[in-house]
Amino acid sequence: MPTCKICNRRFKRLTSSHLKTHDITLEEYRQRYGGKKAVKRCTYENIRSDWKCRHFISADSKSDLCILHQPGPKKDIKLFEETLKATIKNHKNDATLDAIHLEGTHFPVDFLLRFETFNKYLEARDAVYHGKFELSKSRFEKGADFGRSTFKRTVMIRGVVFEDITKFSRSTFEGKVEFNRVEFRGVTFAGAVFCKRTAIRHSVFHDFTSFRFTKTPEPDGFLAFFFNRFPSGRETWFENNDMSKVSLNESDLRFCRFRNVKWVQPTWPATPRKCLADEFKNYEDKRPFSRHLDRVRSSYQQLKLNFEESRNFSEAGDFYYGEMECRRKAMGNRRFLPNLTTLYWLSTGYGERPLRAGLMLAAVTIAWILLLMFGGLQPGDENSGYSNIHYLPRFDFSQTQPFINDFFHTFSYVREILLREEKSDRIFSPVIGKSSWIDGNSINTIGFVIVYLQVLLLILAIRRRYRR
Repeated sequence: MPTCKICNRRFKRLTSSHLKTHDITLEEYRQRYGGKKAVKRCTYENIRSDWKCRHFISADSKSDLCILHQPGPKKDIKLFEETLKATIKNHKNDATLDAIHLEGTHFPVDFLLRFETFNKYLEARDAVYHGKFELSKSRFEKGADFGRSTFKRTVMIRGVVFEDITKFSRSTFEGKVEFNRVEFRGVTFAGAVFCKRTAIRHSVFHDFTSFRFTKTPEPDGFLAFFFNRFPSGRETWFENNDMSKVSLNESDLRFCRFRNVKWVQPTWPATPRKCLADEFKNYEDKRPFSRHLDRVRSSYQQLKLNFEESRNFSEAGDFYYGEMECRRKAMGNRRFLPNLTTLYWLSTGYGERPLRAGLMLAAVTIAWILLLMFGGLQPGDENSGYSNIHYLPRFDFSQTQPFINDFFHTFSYVREILLREEKSDRIFSPVIGKSSWIDGNSINTIGFVIVYLQVLLLILAIRRRYRR
């Protein structure tokens, strides 16, 4: 009776079905153990998945690990590929197993899966990929676990469908990463480290998605999202992320949640406004920056609606400000010319800056007073208080006291104009010019309109800010 030289069991006939339990084919068995004696089993054990390796190794092996679990890239490549292929095939066909177990494997060469369908959960956590990692046009019906793995080189996942929960949590990506047209139904990247640029394009996240505590270390770590969909249902979470290393171009952000994230803040002018990194640089393509700002404006709109729905009105106001800033910057050099958007920004910060609106109100009032002082008013017949000094561009300290007196007299006059107080005993009257295109009455009319408009904008800004 033949004896299995791996487990020393006796059989009437040694068949492939028995050798399949050792993750080996009949042909490989004959090549390896033709006249030799099996000695020991691989000692690899993964306590997280409660899995013990089923491979056996020969007696004279210096390692207690099989070819899959031996660390480092220096291995017998041919033997590794044959063992890997047989393991995947046997685990897919073994009805006693509910997963394909590749955890703890050290891949010395490129790991390529193309046009494959897995009807079992792919358990590949704690693995090390020394070569390129590529999944293409494949389907994982039960999901996969690549958690706590290390990807030394490029990761390319294209046209792949994960029909159940997929995990990349606490994995380290040392090379560039690209997800293109991938469909997820529940995925977590919690705690993952992206050392190079990671691009996630044209993908759909149907269910719970987590980017919590992901790290993008300097200098090259970066996460770029482009044309992705995060549908409603369960939410997409960004938590404790550095958003200065994240691009969210043309992605659906209405159902994303942000907690304790570090937003970009402008350095000039230095303000506490929360911004997207995309507002200051185009990370995706060579589209003209003015056109790029149009799609950034769309991202700001979605973030504004997102935060308003969650009752976070302070940050919603920042994103509305960012939306309007993108509209203004998209005008290019025309934004420095007088137009409604620029004036709205200058006068009240798009209705989000009550302090700026108050300062602008003070500025236009002072400008009105100075215009009247320098040529808009003249002393009355019985003037005893208005000095009627012809002020020069250069400041003369001898005029300080008269200037201050005249300033407050003129301020009183402006206040009377604003309150529509008609007085017959005013110490001065508007200059009426016969040849000039502007005179005292014209200054008063323009000042009256501008000041009242600014008062209205101030009230609207205060109402917008504090009704929340």
